[in-house]
Amino acid sequence: EMQKTKSKNLYLSVFIFILVSFLFYLHHKKYIDLLGFNKKPADMLFEKCADKMANDLCAIMGTSPNFSPEVNQIYLPSYGPLDANLYRTLLRAGPGMCQLIKEECLKDMLSDLCKLGNGLYSSKN
Repeated sequence: EMQKTKSKNLYLSVFIFILVSFLFYLHHKKYIDLLGFNKKPADMLFEKCADKMANDLCAIMGTSPNFSPEVNQIYLPSYGPLDANLYRTLLRAGPGMCQLIKEECLKDMLSDLCKLGNGLYSSKN
């Protein structure tokens, strides 16, 4: 009886080891992302931005302050002071705004546009 229990435990241990190894292999080969660790920050920003746009919660597309071309800075209630030219760039991008932010962040995470995207659409917001 004890021999059967040991045998079952051994089979179970081997099965679990093989299963975990297989899942790790798939994760490592990027076939699956078990915990979301393989997402790049730019991809996460894109998803958050697109989600906010789809739900009409976008801080950029949901506003349209009237300001003259001479204005250098505007105030966005959900963000704070914002460079007016960055704001205009995002407005001009329209529905492609999220993709624009993603592409900019893939090039340079420290660019002004990427910093703005992080401020507006990071996982904290």
